Amino acid sequence: MARTSRAMTKQSLTVIKRRSKLNRKLESANAWCLDLSGAILKRADLIDAHLEKAVFTEAHLEGAVLRGAHLKRARFLNAHLEQADLRTADLEEADLREANLEDANLWNANLKWACLRRAHFRRANLWSADLTRADPGEANFEEATLWDAQLAGLNLVVTHGLSEAGLRSTHGDATTLLPPELPRPRQWPAEATGIGPAPPDRLADPAT
Repeated sequence: MARTSRAMTKQSLTVIKRRSKLNRKLESANAWCLDLSGAILKRADLIDAHLEKAVFTEAHLEGAVLRGAHLKRARFLNAHLEQADLRTADLEEADLREANLEDANLWNANLKWACLRRAHFRRANLWSADLTRADPGEANFEEATLWDAQLAGLNLVVTHGLSEAGLRSTHGDATTLLPPELPRPRQWPAEATGIGPAPPDRLADPAT
């Protein structure tokens, strides 16, 4: 695992963004990944960056621009992503446990199968985000915008901050579970949407 210094310079970010496809294939073949744990990346420009499987544990990404970034299976445990721009970012199977995404913009982001346990989405924009089969255990969605969000297969029973009005324009299915005090939106179908089984390496608890 390649480690980086906490204070990231513009030159360092440029190198990360310009890694060639061949270099990324070499990283994958050798099970290498970028370790940006604790890095200071406030307001960093990481548009369209390839950061698959990168480790951002406790990193500071407040106001960072990650629009269209490739973050599949990236790890953001306890990371600071307040006001980050994650529009159209690919966060499939990402680990966002206890990450702070208050006021973050996740419009049309891909969060399929992501681990969102105890993550903070207060006032976050999740318009058209795809959270299919994500694990939102105890996540806080207070004042979050969920218009047109995909919620099929989610267990939202122990989440916080959801409201009847906020769920009205979302897309759930028969496998979506809500807190007992919230009625199911009328537009949700009574059957499952056929979204398939979990990826093989997600069958285990991501915390292990």
